Amino acid sequence: MFGAVLCLYGCSATSPEANADRQGDPQLAARVKDALAGDERLYSAHIEVTAEHGGVVHLSGVVGSVDDLNQARRDAGAIAEVRAIVEDLEIEEGNAGLARTTL
Repeated sequence: MFGAVLCLYGCSATSPEANADRQGDPQLAARVKDALAGDERLYSAHIEVTAEHGGVVHLSGVVGSVDDLNQARRDAGAIAEVRAIVEDLEIEEGNAGLARTTL
C-alpha cells in the first residue's frame, strides 16, 4: 500500500495539472512575498514564492542564515490564508551577495 501511495504522489507531482496548481494562487504568493519583503530583519531578495490553491505556499531559493530561514517561515505562516509551507531554501552563510547593505 505504501508503494502505491508513493507512486501516486510522485506521479501527481510531475503532472501538468499539479504544476499548474502549484502556480495556482498568485494573489496569495504576492501577499507572502510582500510580507517577506516588508520584514526588515530578513533579506528576501533571493526567495521565490509560489502558492497553490488551498493555501500551500512554496518557498525556494537562498537565504543568508538559519535565522533568515526561520524568519521566512514565520513571516509566511503569519498570513491568514497560509495552511502549509513547503520550504526548499538553501542557506548560504557568509555569502557576500546576500549581505545586507546599510548606508
